Order: sequence, then C-alpha cells, then structure tokens
Amino acid sequence: MRNIIGVQTDLDWQQETTLYDRHFEQDQQMSVPGRLHVTDILEVAPMSRRTVYVQASHNAEVDNARIANVQQVIAELTGGTEVVPVVLRKGRDYSRPASEVKIINDLYNASVPSPRLGAGGGGAAAAAGS
Repeated sequence: MRNIIGVQTDLDWQQETTLYDRHFEQDQQMSVPGRLHVTDILEVAPMSRRTVYVQASHNAEVDNARIANVQQVIAELTGGTEVVPVVLRKGRDYSRPASEVKIINDLYNASVPSPRLGAGGGGAAAAAGS
C-alpha cells in the first residue's frame, strides 16, 4: 500500500510541476501564466520535487524551443544561482485555463431564462380574499 501512495504522490507532484501547451505563446515563448507557474514551482515546491516538466508536443523543434525558454526564465528568476532540471514529459492536460472556465460559466449564465411572473401579483392570498 505504501508503494501505491508513493507512486501517486510522485505523479501528483509531476502533474503540479508540468508546463502544458497553454503555458506557451504561438512563438513558444512562455506566457504570463507560464511564468507565474514557474515562479510557483520555484517558491512552493520542496527541493526534492523542484523539477519543471514540459509537455511533449511531438515536434522536436517546438520541444527544444520550449525547454530552452523555460531554462532562460528559471535563470532570470533565480539570478542564475539555482540549477533546476527541465524535463520533457508525455502527457495530457486534464485541466482548463481560468479564462476558458469563465467563458463557459458566462455562456451558461446567459442561457438561463429569466423568471416570468404574471402581472398583478395576485397569488394565493389574493385569491382567498375574493
């Protein structure tokens, strides 16, 4: 049982320290959310879990550009004083960016019909009085 928990813990940390496609711009430079995610990894993750994973794109040029960009951002954020491994990782992003969640919620809220109440407000109390 302990081994299963250890494996799950390792996979959870790997998931939390992975940069996905949504963390990069079209030119493979890191987006603002990507930079913030790297900052969180450097500030929050324990030293033993401080590896930055980059989702594989199945295109070696794109993968190399992303890894180089992540290494550059890490050097900028740490002043070149920390060596943090950057590793390519196959996997899927099972989450959604907050902007996408907001759009879905806004569309849902816009589709809810407004209540339609009859004019005159008569209700049961008014009917009982007549």
